[in-house]
Amino acid sequence: MIVNLSATRGEVTGHVRATDGSPLSNALVEIRELGRYAALAKALTEAKGEYTLNAPEGSYDIKVSRVSFVEVSRRITVQASAPLRQDFALRADRVIGGAEPRFNVATPPLRAIPPARTAQISGLITDAKTGAAVSGATVSVQGQKSIATGRDGKYALLNLAPGVYRINLSRSGFSDQERIVTVHAGEAVIAHFRLSARPAIFKR
Repeated sequence: MIVNLSATRGEVTGHVRATDGSPLSNALVEIRELGRYAALAKALTEAKGEYTLNAPEGSYDIKVSRVSFVEVSRRITVQASAPLRQDFALRADRVIGGAEPRFNVATPPLRAIPPARTAQISGLITDAKTGAAVSGATVSVQGQKSIATGRDGKYALLNLAPGVYRINLSRSGFSDQERIVTVHAGEAVIAHFRLSARPAIFKR
């Protein structure tokens, strides 16, 4: 699609909120040409979650993203004769690992993120069959010191630089697990693991 920058332009406005109705500031709203990655226009929402963008008349994709929320994309048509309103409700994200454990366990406390905008990954290790917490499991990440879960089965990898991490989990009597987790600056990711017991091998 070729955009004529001298063409008549239209306005797109709206609010970005969380699903509980609270306004979301600093959410990134982008208008993109169909099938293109580069943004034609973009803006950050204000304190009340409001945004305003302008674009030439035509059809576009509009995307809204914010740290710790699931991004949303829609197809829109911009017209100069009628301002377009697009409101968004974003759902919280970053709970990884499927269903929560079958017994009531409080989420591990999240420590304050240092000013350097590092990230952290924490979670709970449980037995897939019994639902019991697994202590003594080794959690390792390339380039980081390995840690072991406590009696409550919890772990926390702190002060991580933003990026993609391969988490390896091992425990005697259980099958090893591996998972890829992406973290952004200032983000606290929850990644729970459910370990399956390794089948016993009997020697004759």
